[in-house]
Amino acid sequence: MNDEVISTNALAWLVCSGVSILANAWGILSVSAKQKKWKPLEFLICTLAGTHILNMGIPITMYCVIQLRRQHSNYEWNEGLCKVFVSTFYTLTLVTCFSVTSLSYHRMWMVRWPVNYR
Repeated sequence: MNDEVISTNALAWLVCSGVSILANAWGILSVSAKQKKWKPLEFLICTLAGTHILNMGIPITMYCVIQLRRQHSNYEWNEGLCKVFVSTFYTLTLVTCFSVTSLSYHRMWMVRWPVNYR
């Protein structure tokens, strides 16, 4: 890929990252605005939104900033940045998978044993 396409993609990812952070923060605020006692479903939804915020806020934004910075200087990825990017991206993606799995099990239990959720 040429550098122009990469910088255009990085800018698009940066915009999507900002929109995702705002939308997930809005979701957390709307779910938690009037909660006096947290139910498991609200907690799991906020956990999922929080992991999305972290996933967009740390590794994706870091990737975009480094790619855009490369356009104006000879700044390159080094081994330390690569390790930080890969470890945070995969860790937060794994946490997102666990959050979705927990939501799925919670929904299954709500359908299977509705007496416990009255």
